Amino acid sequence: MSQKVPKDLFVRTPLIESLELRPYCPNKVYLKLENSQPSTSYKMRGVSRLCQQGALEGRDEIISSSGGNAGLATACSARMLGLKCRVFLP
Repeated sequence: MSQKVPKDLFVRTPLIESLELRPYCPNKVYLKLENSQPSTSYKMRGVSRLCQQGALEGRDEIISSSGGNAGLATACSARMLGLKCRVFLP
């Protein structure tokens, strides 16, 4: 791979207090908004690291076997890295 591999493909997502749950819980409840990730899922964090490792090893294609969030995260990560991607659906 000729281009530099970025450090992180995922983003720092906000952590907000849930005002809706406040009346029902003695403690504050916080929500981590992982839907703000490029793939709209927390799976982006782990999957992007695997894709980055593949890019650093010189791979030019990423293959995933998922029909859900992991497949979306793989496709999103591969696109950001300029790699080909195949996602096999069950």
